[in-house]
Formats: sequence, structure tokens, C-alpha cells
Amino acid sequence: AIVLGGFIGLERSKNGRAAGLRTHILVCLGATIASMTGVYINSYYGAGDVSRIAAQVISGIGFVSAGTILVRNKSHVVGLTTAACIWAVGTIGIAIGYGFYEAAVIGALLMFFVTSVLNALDSKLRHDMKEVSIYIECIDAKLLNTTLSSIKEMGVEIETVSLSKAQSNLSNCVGVEVVLHISKKKDVNAFITQLNDLENVHFAVRTTY
Repeated sequence: AIVLGGFIGLERSKNGRAAGLRTHILVCLGATIASMTGVYINSYYGAGDVSRIAAQVISGIGFVSAGTILVRNKSHVVGLTTAACIWAVGTIGIAIGYGFYEAAVIGALLMFFVTSVLNALDSKLRHDMKEVSIYIECIDAKLLNTTLSSIKEMGVEIETVSLSKAQSNLSNCVGVEVVLHISKKKDVNAFITQLNDLENVHFAVRTTY
């Protein structure tokens, strides 16, 4: 647990993440001990569900990992990968505690591959994108999800969605602040024109330049 948890945590530490080497080791070690305790109780006392403690561990780790997620400037979210790592390291600890070492080792290797190797690919993809904030006023709040789905189909990535007070006095109208990742090759003004042509959109304007 210490070796595999540290293996993942070391990569996070090198990237300057708040939850690094020690945090990942402790989460993995704690999950391992919890799983082993469940097995011990069942074998020593002849009663108890060996999976009950592990199930509670999964829920508990969720609170720890949530603490690594930060929202900056009301739109930019950071820490999601580290939060996922902490949760996944917990499952590795549970696998070790139950003696499922193959899954633990393979899982740790795959996690390292995702956080380190795929990080370069993800950075390249994001380098080709620009972040744009747009205010969209939808005529019918009930059709908001449908409108957001239509926006995704236009070839952009929706980073965040924040509801705001509608600027017009139309009934059932809702204002939405969206942060989008758009290809640098895409004409933002032309894209906003497309947004204004959507059936449920009253109007759309860019809020950052």
C-alpha cells in the first residue's frame, strides 16, 4: 500500500498538487487496513460482512478528495484529477486489503499512465483551445438542458454553467453564464450568431474577450 500509494502520490507531488506523496500513501494504507480489518473480524469472530467497512471507506474518501477541488475566479475548476486520484488510490488499498494484488498493481500502473503520459496529450489538446465566457438567455427554463445539449453538438466543450438573473422580463426566462472551450480556429462571433439562432435562445453575448 505504501509503495503503490507513494508511486501515484509522487507524480502528484512533482506537479505541485496539494494532495501529494503523504496524502496518497495514507489514503491507500488506511483503505488497506480497513479492508483487512473486515476480513479479520469475519474470520476471527465468524460473523460480519467483510465488504461493509470497505464500502464505508469508499464513501469516506469522497469527502477527502472533494477537499482538493477548488473554484477560481468563479469559473475555473482545479483539482479534479487529484480528487479522482485520491479516490482511486483508496480502491487500490481496498484491493490490497482483500489480497487482490494483481488488480492493485495493474490499477496503479494505469493510474500513473493516465496522470503522467496522458497529461501531455491533454495539455496539447487544451493548448489548441481558447476559453470563452458567454451569457445566454433562454426563453424557457425547462428547455435549458436541451439548449446546452445543442451547444455541445456545435463542437465546443462546456467547462462550467452558472445560472444568473435574466436581464429581460420574459416569463419563465433564465440567464446562464457558460464558460466554453472553443477551438482557436473557430470564429467566436460566428459561433455566437449560431447561438442566437437556436430556438430557445432569446439572445447570447460574449462576456470576456
